[in-house]
Parts: sequence; C-alpha cells; structure tokens
Amino acid sequence: MKAIKKPIPVDVWQAVAEKQFNGKTFIVIDGADPDEVKKLVAEGYKSIGNQKDLHFEVETLEGTMRGEIDDYLVRGVQGELYVIKKYIFEQTYDVIG
Repeated sequence: MKAIKKPIPVDVWQAVAEKQFNGKTFIVIDGADPDEVKKLVAEGYKSIGNQKDLHFEVETLEGTMRGEIDDYLVRGVQGELYVIKKYIFEQTYDVIG
C-alpha cells in the first residue's frame, strides 16, 4: 500500500538567525511578528542560547522537540507545534504563501 499526505495548509516558520538582546542570544523565527512570537511562547516555544549551544524547543505530546537554525517550526492541523529538519521540510512540503 502507498499513501500521499493530504494537501492541508499549516502555519510554518523557519529559524533563520541568532539575535542578541539584553545580553542573551535568541533564535529569530522568520515571518513571525511580535504577537505571533508571544503566542508561540504561550504554546510552549522556547529559544535557548549560549555560545556553545543555540537551539529552540517546543513541548509536544511526544515530549520536548529540539530545533536549530534552518529548521522549521510548524503548527499542525490541531494546533500542535513541532519541529521539522530543513532537509525533510524541503522534501515533503511546498511553501504556498
């Protein structure tokens, strides 16, 4: 048996860079305005930064998922957040807007 994913639009943001603010380093989420970032934080998104290890995390039903610069943060069809590695995203998704 073979199957193909249904073409259901989802919200997606890419972690694109790091930014210094008040002496701390954060990951910049491309395309997320300040209100959207607040909503993502309320939903469990955390940017974690230090000189040796800069990443972001989201809490999921399966536990904590970790993402890095160039990875994608996705809000699924039921409002859940999860991380997709860049190479997997590029193989399985088309950006529509």
